[in-house]
Amino acid sequence: MYFNQNDLTINKIINIKQIIKSIPDNYKNLFHNVAGIKEIKLDGQIRYFKEGSRLETDIKVSAQINVISALSNNIFDYKFDFLWKDEYNFNVIDSLKSNLILDPEGFFLEGYALDETFMRIPLNLSLPGEREKFKKINLDSKKKDQIDPRWSDLKKINIK
Repeated sequence: MYFNQNDLTINKIINIKQIIKSIPDNYKNLFHNVAGIKEIKLDGQIRYFKEGSRLETDIKVSAQINVISALSNNIFDYKFDFLWKDEYNFNVIDSLKSNLILDPEGFFLEGYALDETFMRIPLNLSLPGEREKFKKINLDSKKKDQIDPRWSDLKKINIK
């Protein structure tokens, strides 16, 4: 859903109750740790202030995302909530203290909501228990009498 300045001058406060259930094609390769969306709920308001061409979001976001584990590449569900409270601007000169809206069609709610949601997913997120499992494997391979087999491959490289 796009909101341009003309729409926003008519409706200065817009109540948002929306559910996003899929990733648009142009977003699919931007976030390597996201496998898909179960549901992203948006509940709140967008407020427009004509002076300064400023738009504010005050939206509670509840996300259920299919995430790829950083350690095993297994896909698992990740749920989290956050308050999306931010300021955007249509005017380059006035945008020094807020985010600039570059899209000529206006404020693309779903796109900005996906950006805000995906940026809150830790890059090294893994399944519960995976870290301990991988630490144990790593510790077992570092016994005093054993040489890590990866070193033998590195010694084969001739660097001059």
